[in-house]
Amino acid sequence: MKRILWACILAADFSAANAQLYSFPAPPMTVADCRQGHHWYREPGRLPYCKVDDPPPPPPPPPPPTLVCRYEFWKFMIAIGPGGNCSADGGCDGYGYSVYDGVANNPTVARTWSSWDAGPIVHDPSAMWPLIQVDMQSRGYYAGATKTSTPGNGNYPGTSYYEVCKY
Repeated sequence: MKRILWACILAADFSAANAQLYSFPAPPMTVADCRQGHHWYREPGRLPYCKVDDPPPPPPPPPPPTLVCRYEFWKFMIAIGPGGNCSADGGCDGYGYSVYDGVANNPTVARTWSSWDAGPIVHDPSAMWPLIQVDMQSRGYYAGATKTSTPGNGNYPGTSYYEVCKY
């Protein structure tokens, strides 16, 4: 029994030493052999293979919204200046803006900051400008071109009037 086993092992070793590489043509395949959503692809130097199509590039982002600006005094405008309780001798206790967007003499949006809200910067128009811009932009408005202004009375600054622009 041992001799038969050794004879089989030697025969297998001898046949493996004389092995040759045989290549046969690949069996024909069709697109139906790929899973749904996959397709046959061929690349130079490679065997055909199934692959999912690369997704198309995403569409470009939409263009930024254009500003729509209008101006008609007391109907389409932004007024920026002193406000709150004003007196001829004591000035005003606040500073802010009003947006007029289509209704004459009736502001669509208005906000006034007093010294209680903003501190002493309320009396400095250049310091108030960033607060006003951020608040207006949060509501969808932006001050366009300067149209006119009215002077103050010496106790408080004047008021400036701008185009009303919407995003």
